[in-house]
This record gives sequence, structure tokens and C-alpha cells, in this order.
Amino acid sequence: MSTAVDPDELGALAGALGVEGAYWDTAGHHHRAAPDAVAAVLAAMGAPVDDPSDLGDLRRHVEAESTRLIAPVVVWWAEDAHAELEVCVPLDGVDDVLAFHVEVERGGGEADGRAELARSTEVGHRRAGGVTHSVRRVVLDLPAVPVGYHRLSVQWRDQRHEATLVVAPRQVAQPAW
Repeated sequence: MSTAVDPDELGALAGALGVEGAYWDTAGHHHRAAPDAVAAVLAAMGAPVDDPSDLGDLRRHVEAESTRLIAPVVVWWAEDAHAELEVCVPLDGVDDVLAFHVEVERGGGEADGRAELARSTEVGHRRAGGVTHSVRRVVLDLPAVPVGYHRLSVQWRDQRHEATLVVAPRQVAQPAW
């Protein structure tokens, strides 16, 4: 790996994609991951890091991911009555309707629905490519979905994105050891 890599910028870009660039060990010492290790993890995730000394492609990738319609993984706490989903749409799309489809794992069924973005709560803004996007929290009106890993598809205009829908309990029973 080239010595021209800016480890702070690489770490910040990796962090934006959910990759930790440092950790604390059990003795309380802070360790920074080696840039080549961070680049390898990013590459395994499909990020463009062919030449980690040139972070231009990675910067553009992070910007594009920041305005992705939905995150690649969505968590629904089993105890909650409704699933909530954050969506990111350009400001001219906040009055549109989303269509969604859930496939329950192991052939457990399917559910379809629609959600009006105008009835959702705006929770922030993101800017990419000169376009301001609205980040909105949408409530999905779904029947009970069992704990597990399911497929969620969301359609907005001509964009269709898929995610893993993880339905999990907030707390699990602790062993009685």
C-alpha cells in the first residue's frame, strides 16, 4: 500500500460505510487498524478501493450510499407494533407513495403495502451530487412478522431497493448460570 494514504480520511470514509477503523482492547489501549486492512474490508463489501492512495472513487461511493433509498439492513424490534423505515428521497419526491413487499423467510408468507411519504416524519437532510434529499421515517403497516431474517423490497418511482429485514427481540433471556 502506498504511503500516500491519508489514514484519517480513509477511516472517516470507512466509518461512513459502517467499518470501524480503530478499537479499544481489554487493557484500555486504543489501536488503529492498518490502512491496508481497512481497504481490504471495504473491497470485500464492494467499495471501490483499487488504489487506496486515490480515494476519489471511494468518496463518490460514500456520497452515493448516503442518499440510497433505504439502508441495506433494516431492523424491526419484535416488540414494536409497526416497522419503521428511514427512506432518503430528493425533495421533489416527498409527496410520492412508496410501495413495499416483504418475503418472510422459509416460505412463511408475503406482505405488500404502500406508504405515503407526505404522512411520514422528516428526520433530516442529506446532500449529494448537488441535490438535497429528505430523510423520512416511514411506518410500514405490516402484519406480525416472526423473528428472523426476511427480504424487504421498496419501490419509489423507478428505483427499487432491497434490504434484509431483521426482526429481533430487544432483549434475549440470559442464561441462569
